[in-house]
Amino acid sequence: MLILKHNKAELTSDELIQIERKYLRWMTEHDDANTNAIEVNVLDCTMTDLYGYLLGIFSKLDVFDTLKISTCQFLDFLIDVQRTYQNTPYHSFYHAADVVVVLYYIVLDLKAKKYFSDNEIAILFIAAICHDAGHTGYNNDYHVKLKTDLAIRYNNISVLESLSVEIALGLLEKHQITNSINPDLIKSLILATDMTVHYDLLSEAGVLEDLVSAVNFWDDDEQDNFSDMGESLAVSETLSMSVQQQHLSSLSYNNSSSVKEGFIQFNDDSAKSPHSPLDQSQRLSFACILLHAADISNTVRSWPISKQWSDLIVQEFFRQGDAEKLAGLQVSPGMDRDLATQASISLKFGDFVVKPYFEALTGLLPRAQVFLDTLQDNREEWLKLKASPFSTSITNYFNSYLSSRFSIATPTPSAATSTATTPSSSKIRKVSVPAGTVAIPLTHAAAVAASADNATVKPMPILRTSSHASALLESPHTSVSSELRRNSADFRKERSRVPTKQHHIQI
Repeated sequence: MLILKHNKAELTSDELIQIERKYLRWMTEHDDANTNAIEVNVLDCTMTDLYGYLLGIFSKLDVFDTLKISTCQFLDFLIDVQRTYQNTPYHSFYHAADVVVVLYYIVLDLKAKKYFSDNEIAILFIAAICHDAGHTGYNNDYHVKLKTDLAIRYNNISVLESLSVEIALGLLEKHQITNSINPDLIKSLILATDMTVHYDLLSEAGVLEDLVSAVNFWDDDEQDNFSDMGESLAVSETLSMSVQQQHLSSLSYNNSSSVKEGFIQFNDDSAKSPHSPLDQSQRLSFACILLHAADISNTVRSWPISKQWSDLIVQEFFRQGDAEKLAGLQVSPGMDRDLATQASISLKFGDFVVKPYFEALTGLLPRAQVFLDTLQDNREEWLKLKASPFSTSITNYFNSYLSSRFSIATPTPSAATSTATTPSSSKIRKVSVPAGTVAIPLTHAAAVAASADNATVKPMPILRTSSHASALLESPHTSVSSELRRNSADFRKERSRVPTKQHHIQI
């Protein structure tokens, strides 16, 4: 029986029973050989379903035993984490749960678990569920341009990620989930979800590919028993805290470059496991790469799931674009509801950001090819939608819904701001993505080709990005989702249901 300490009044006894049933069902239906986690659509889940699934995932990963905490204690923690996610269309607790689900699939089905200790896995997944806590639904660029209190508080650097770090560490302390957890590692993992380090992680993946190639040679079906010897092929059961603290003591989460220097690049060959091709620094770099992959994975999910997440992100994009117009700011790329189309936003995200990154991930985990195959399938779907007569503008598509549903306040500037201008260049293409804005260099020929109708857009190197995180607006059952869901009888039935109770706190 699940019993809560801090949130006794938040869930009824019936809800706790439902959570426990979902938890036990996950434990029996998802084995380590084939989790089927990638097929789970969290947007179809009630909050009690979500809690049950998350308990199952963390239990399967031995997090409770590793950290010496109870299932009830962790559920109490999850409830508090959920309450810190604000009511935004995309960056919600549902997004955080989806990142955990995809990460779980990567770790088990794609065979990444062998590179990490149980302690590292526990830290990675706690960072995943907390990585967008407190997110306002407006990206870091917006906060910096408007000089909001949050931007000033975190010195204009990794504004939303720094807020999530502060919330995560506070809740871990509140719930006494501190055994074997180095707060600097939680901090570093969450800060690595800032899109300013996207290209750094992409480069780091190329470096790690050579190191893991020997392991991948043995990592086929007939060698699974060899690969899984002991608890993990990769590393010893515990990290050396003294080594971590020695190398992370200079890390400052007020400087995004220090994330890479403090977390990814400390060199200590003595930290190598006798079985692993990766030392401690490289394993932590690998963990950042995997978390970021899960964070931008919407486009590589099956089409019905991918489309629903796209529906949500364009809502958030257009809401920010509207706020930027009201503030006299230049509208961020892809966020002007009168100009942008959902298909073009999704195609640019997939071609310029997702494809190169998941190609690099496939170099580390060959089984990740499944993501690239799905990405190509989804690209064909977006091309069909782009060619349809309804793709020219989606202003009317969302206007009535947004005006009736979204009443979230725009972040208030701390001082008067002037209109930001960005010099135009034929050699730079800016693309808004779920995590922010990416500036991509284009050759003159590529720029001409990209502007041509029906041109095939080729991925280019990413120069610089800026971050954007998450929260929830209403139950997904009342959110705008795919056309199929909106037009189906099942979806009409869902609209008539009473939404799952949500709990939020002010940050």
